[in-house]
Amino acid sequence: MKMIFSHKSSTYIKIALVIVIAIIYINYYNPYHIENNHQSIIQEIEELDIKLDSSEKTTIVKEIDIGNKKYILSKSDVNSLKTTELTRGLFDRYKIEFVYTNEAFSVITTTKQQRYLVVFGEKFNENINSIKVSIGNNETLFDISNEDCFAVYLPIKEDIADITFGNVTDIIKIEIKDSNAEILRTIPVIGIE
Repeated sequence: MKMIFSHKSSTYIKIALVIVIAIIYINYYNPYHIENNHQSIIQEIEELDIKLDSSEKTTIVKEIDIGNKKYILSKSDVNSLKTTELTRGLFDRYKIEFVYTNEAFSVITTTKQQRYLVVFGEKFNENINSIKVSIGNNETLFDISNEDCFAVYLPIKEDIADITFGNVTDIIKIEIKDSNAEILRTIPVIGIE
């Protein structure tokens, strides 16, 4: 009885099989399946809404890119603000990490390069003029007087001690101010990565 396949050809078949399995995984099972465009991102957010028993139409109002992270502020047809964090993976595709529906909040996120404080929100009062962010002894003032929604970020310098939920309020202060520099509200840090 003759062998139909030689040792060499069986090696090629094994390699081809591995390649086919890898392609199937990348196309169907990879969590990084969202393309880097507004239509794909909106479709994914709306599909998530459907899973949550909501059929709202979504419009992107602000987008920021920080390293391998993308933050999308979107509004639905019932006018609720959503913030979506996406992480970039292979082939410039994204996956959703979280979706929040708070009026104003902040998170500490870590990209491949460094840590950032990211502040999101919607103006709850037309007199809001600025956001003052203090990280340690460094203060930054962001003018948001001409914006309905805001998304701002700052790198957290390496000399800042490790930030935990136990000490975050001692290190980071975020204040929303009006045109008279009066504090209208403080914004909490709700996530540390």
